[in-house]
Amino acid sequence: MLTEITSMLKMEIFGNTIEQYILFFISLFVLSIIFKIFKEVVLVSLKKIAEKSTTKYDNYLIDAISELKWPFYTWISLHLSLQVLTLPKSFSIFLDILATIMIAYYISKALLKFIELVIKDWNSRADPEDRVEDNVIDLVVNVIRIVIIVFAIVTVLTNLGIDTTALITGLGIGGLAVAFAFQRIMEDIFAFFMIHIDKPIKKGEFIVVGNYAGTVERIGLKSTRLRSRSGEEIVVSNKDLLNSWINNFGRMSERRYLLRIGVTYDTPADKLERIPKILEEEIIRASNELKINRIHFVSYGDFSLIFEAYISIYKVDYVEYLNVVQQINLNIKRRFDQEGISFAFPSQSIYIEKMPKEKI
Repeated sequence: MLTEITSMLKMEIFGNTIEQYILFFISLFVLSIIFKIFKEVVLVSLKKIAEKSTTKYDNYLIDAISELKWPFYTWISLHLSLQVLTLPKSFSIFLDILATIMIAYYISKALLKFIELVIKDWNSRADPEDRVEDNVIDLVVNVIRIVIIVFAIVTVLTNLGIDTTALITGLGIGGLAVAFAFQRIMEDIFAFFMIHIDKPIKKGEFIVVGNYAGTVERIGLKSTRLRSRSGEEIVVSNKDLLNSWINNFGRMSERRYLLRIGVTYDTPADKLERIPKILEEEIIRASNELKINRIHFVSYGDFSLIFEAYISIYKVDYVEYLNVVQQINLNIKRRFDQEGISFAFPSQSIYIEKMPKEKI
């Protein structure tokens, strides 16, 4: 009986014994069970453990591994189980090619998923004013996707025994040619990323760049659009923008105002002593969102006695700032009228001396 069973197991069908076929199915079954346990038990348990940890990178790693779907595990199980069979050389080569492509595809997909999650997590944890816009993140992810795909294709071709030296050289030369041909565009695109990473400006801020001033309306891949106070659109290339001095009025926490007032020379000394106090009272009465840094009688002018008040106004909006300045000036005018203090204006005094008559 045992001899008959052994003899039957040694029977060959299509170049393989029945024993080899049995080992193939047993191996396929066992590997399928192992991968099923790994995916539905081990991964689920690891995910629960990762959710309790303080870092999110283990969660991202688990999510990336979860990108390996059942076709991947099924093909790996089949490919490993087929090793016990004697297959035609051409068919073995074909299976190796499929396995290499399958592995490269799913590993690239998992790697890209991990990188994408890490980048988005880094951006979400940044301060709101420092966060990169979603369209920039998507662009970065797409660039990384292209790099990973190219790397995966080169790796697959290399593993298949194909000489990729010429391909890599061609990609390098092609990349240099494209970079040289689109040098200006690439500089602007690089500047675009630097603007979003370093954030010297943001949409809605009023800036001065060189001889141009306006509110930032849009930061594009190649250029930035400003809207001037007179209404026209100003287009500045991103490279020129970063290479220029930028005055960003949108980042001001306060606006400084230097008030200079000239009174007439015939103003009595006692009133001159009271003017700093009068200015302080009227400036404070104009708004509670300001600070007086100094008030002094600073100099003798050509036609006036000059007082200066240096004020910090906590109104970033330009119109609101001008409203405060206007109220200060009105208050001072009314108070000076009440006190009998006269503002000086350019004037000249001409003295005519009567000449004696000449004797004839």
